[in-house]
Amino acid sequence: MKRSFSFFGIISLVVVVIILIMTCFAVLTYLNSRNDLNLTRMAADTLSDYYKAEKNAYEKLEKLSGLIEEGDKELSENGYTAVYKEGGLYIRFTADINDTREISCEVLVIDQRICEITSWKTVLK
Repeated sequence: MKRSFSFFGIISLVVVVIILIMTCFAVLTYLNSRNDLNLTRMAADTLSDYYKAEKNAYEKLEKLSGLIEEGDKELSENGYTAVYKEGGLYIRFTADINDTREISCEVLVIDQRICEITSWKTVLK
């Protein structure tokens, strides 16, 4: 007696393999999206910290305008460093961004007023 060949077993096997492949792609897509979200949050937090530090640095720069007339002692007590170089008085200060980075600023002072910001950069502590 001759048996007829049935394709139902092969079709079922192909369907199971296709479902497993689609499940693997779904899991990989989910993990990739979750990692992208975490990276985006870290970038947003870093940028937010930088803007807060920049605001703090501008406030220190504004405060510096009032302290210049009071002398070097007042400057050092408020976290500023005065250095005399050729060309005038340079005052340095920093604003913390986080535990590892800070904004480092240097301004040139001539005739008791701020003439130029000579350096404004992000540096490692």
